[in-house]
Amino acid sequence: MSQIIFHLTETMARYKVSVKALSEELGISTSSIAHWRSGKAKPSLDRLNEVMSALSKIGDPEQIQAFPLRLSDVIEWRVNKDENLN
Repeated sequence: MSQIIFHLTETMARYKVSVKALSEELGISTSSIAHWRSGKAKPSLDRLNEVMSALSKIGDPEQIQAFPLRLSDVIEWRVNKDENLN
């Protein structure tokens, strides 16, 4: 089986975005962000677009200029080693 890995914690740290700032920008609770960061939940594709936009908007401008935000910074798709890809 394949899986999507959400790297929100690492991305927020790179761009110096706090949980509170992201939750306020998205208009959601900090507990929703906490669930995404812990892997207990994942945002929908529409919400992922909003997360990317929010990170770009409120992230540290110097970091964003030096390391432009990419979708691959936030999500990763993995195929489990046991999965047969015939």
